[in-house]
Amino acid sequence: MGLAIWGEGRELENFIFELETEHKSAEVDCIATSGDYYFLNRYTVKTEKEFLVRKTFLFEQKIIIAVSDAEYPNRKKQLEMIGYREFDDFIGYRMYGKKVCVINSNCYMSFIKKFLNENAEFRKVYGIYPLPPIHENKFDYIGDNILQHADLFIHQDIRPDNVFGYKFSDEYTLSKLKSGCKHICIPNFVGMLDGFYPTVTGQMYNNVNGEPMCFDDWLINEAYQKYNGNIDNIMFYILHYNFDDEDIVKRFNSMVLRWREREKNWDVKIVDFIMDNFQKINLFEDISHPAECLQHEICRRLIKLIGCTDTNRFTHYHMGCCMEIFMWPQVKEILDIKWTKDQIRLYTKDYCYHDGQPITMKQYVEEYIWRVFGNK
Repeated sequence: MGLAIWGEGRELENFIFELETEHKSAEVDCIATSGDYYFLNRYTVKTEKEFLVRKTFLFEQKIIIAVSDAEYPNRKKQLEMIGYREFDDFIGYRMYGKKVCVINSNCYMSFIKKFLNENAEFRKVYGIYPLPPIHENKFDYIGDNILQHADLFIHQDIRPDNVFGYKFSDEYTLSKLKSGCKHICIPNFVGMLDGFYPTVTGQMYNNVNGEPMCFDDWLINEAYQKYNGNIDNIMFYILHYNFDDEDIVKRFNSMVLRWREREKNWDVKIVDFIMDNFQKINLFEDISHPAECLQHEICRRLIKLIGCTDTNRFTHYHMGCCMEIFMWPQVKEILDIKWTKDQIRLYTKDYCYHDGQPITMKQYVEEYIWRVFGNK
């Protein structure tokens, strides 16, 4: 069976390179693309319209979709509408000739995918299915057909009563995996880092596009109400607020107990690393997200459980999360935390008010006040 490739841009270029260097015996019957690329003169090229209407011709081939992860669902939908079946008739280019890895995770997913795809040993064996993170999944589930074709399933411990739907839960997804599928549960810290941020509540404030900007913070709210927007007085009040040492320690200990209980479900154990390093290294961004150092360690432990050698360099595998907040210095002192950080959101997405630039504590408070109260 020959290959019919439907693709665009770098993804198409990368796949053609892989075919010509690693799969030299593969027979390419045609390429469908709207681009004009230098390597096309070696192949039969079809327009997308020709490609999609020639049903009889296509059923004799394996279709490879070589596009970005974001575009893949659109191409998949078009093929399914005219009768093609994923995995049987078509597949994403990363999975061609490889085992299928499916990741069920929230925004940790971007970090994990980058780490795994940069590991040559992993990439030789597995191709990652192009799923979006749970909170961006427009279908509100992972298709049973996808789960049934997984050879490796990496997942956070998602509970049945999670806010995104039962079909994302471990109870549902694990029941759909085929016999022999290897599944690995990774840490899930959503809402479980609150002991470091005792003034933050779970409420979030978004920008006009619905993208999250900051968590509600009762200390900033209180300071603003007391000083009517005077930023210097607000900062003085915040930085000299008298926290109850005993209460902070109690909150911390309670948080650690929750970690240890939740870790019983995780194949990737990480609490020991946190306890050994949280006072020396910045490990968290907010009440839900690990910082890149902790994410990197989680991935190092994950890659070993998969059975691959950890050959990854430490690079900035940031999640682009714009929710990062400061840990108040009084709380750090009580918990004997030694590391310092003068700026946050060094690698954030660009929809923060400072246009993707890192911000100081004062700038963070100013952004918060402008968004929540409407003035400075």
